[in-house]
Amino acid sequence: MKERPISGEEIRRLVGDIDDDKISAILAIAPRREEVEAALGWAGGETEVMSETGQHASGKVARVLEILSSDDEWEEDREPQG
Repeated sequence: MKERPISGEEIRRLVGDIDDDKISAILAIAPRREEVEAALGWAGGETEVMSETGQHASGKVARVLEILSSDDEWEEDREPQG
């Protein structure tokens, strides 16, 4: 059974406060939930670990990451406070 693309509501639950234009852009590429979660892992700083193993974001994961990371304010909100 083929998994359905993620919904706008699911994106907002995973990503948090993100504008409607970004949600629309993500929906346009029809990623699955796992692809959005993987993009969030890259955005959350797991990229160094992944890069050391030779893995790179690609396909829909890379496109979602690009959309998310195009917003400096969103990235700042995700940085650990302390």
